[in-house]
Amino acid sequence: MHQGNVLVWNCRGIVNLETQSALVDIVQAKKPTLIFLSETWAPKNLIDSLTRKLGFKGGFCVPHENDSQGLALLWSDETHVDIRTYSPNHIDAEVGKPGTDLWRFTGIYGVAARDGRNRTWSLIETLAAQPCSLPWLMAGDFNEVMSNADKSGGPPRAAAAMARFRRTMSVCGLIDMGFVGSRFTWSNRFTKERLDRGFQSMQWRTRFPFSRAVTLPPSESDHIPILIEVSDERLARGKIQRRFRFEEAWYGRQECDQIITQEWAQPTTGNALRQLGHKIKCAGKRLMEWH
Repeated sequence: MHQGNVLVWNCRGIVNLETQSALVDIVQAKKPTLIFLSETWAPKNLIDSLTRKLGFKGGFCVPHENDSQGLALLWSDETHVDIRTYSPNHIDAEVGKPGTDLWRFTGIYGVAARDGRNRTWSLIETLAAQPCSLPWLMAGDFNEVMSNADKSGGPPRAAAAMARFRRTMSVCGLIDMGFVGSRFTWSNRFTKERLDRGFQSMQWRTRFPFSRAVTLPPSESDHIPILIEVSDERLARGKIQRRFRFEEAWYGRQECDQIITQEWAQPTTGNALRQLGHKIKCAGKRLMEWH
């Protein structure tokens, strides 16, 4: 059974109206039942307002103040959440639907400063040491890669720092969920890196064996949102969406040209990359229906 979607996003400022609009679009398209946001730069009253705007039942935030960049955990009507612990770098909660087994979710925002990243690993080890027998899902922006294969451009990462990350997750019994979609979740002009990911305990993997972490298209932030599809059974073949591929035989056909011209003329919002992705998606959908 499909248990819901978990959206994880370093939004780089949910105070931005375009970022809020992008989040609304994602929620409408992907229907997450749980959302973890980091670097919200937002006070509590804005998170409360955003929770209502999304039509969600509950929300909890670590507000943007002092040394906190701001975190938020939001949940829908069909989800029950109890907050366990929180800090400027995490929110830990018990999650479940009425009448179903509970599981544990921890949203992580890793310390960005290189000389402070050991605090992230110490935090995760402390969370792992707490008494809790629930299946465990941990996801967020860890601000570190596990190997240089998770990096393109720029100087290589320090081997010792990556080894410390891998050792922490291994000691805590957490397994990388891998990814579907783009390997890299953060980028600037020169570098791409996989900083955002999901981890699962063996118990969580056994409970939800067909779950997966999907990297979504780029949006307003320099971090790509991650959608974790929580499922204990394989998706039916009929539910798998066919990937769009432009067929060479379509080139020059009047119907094809008209569809592309019409979709490119539609007004969109957001940065140039988001607008381009939206136009490609809409044109591709119409071309597949036409073909």
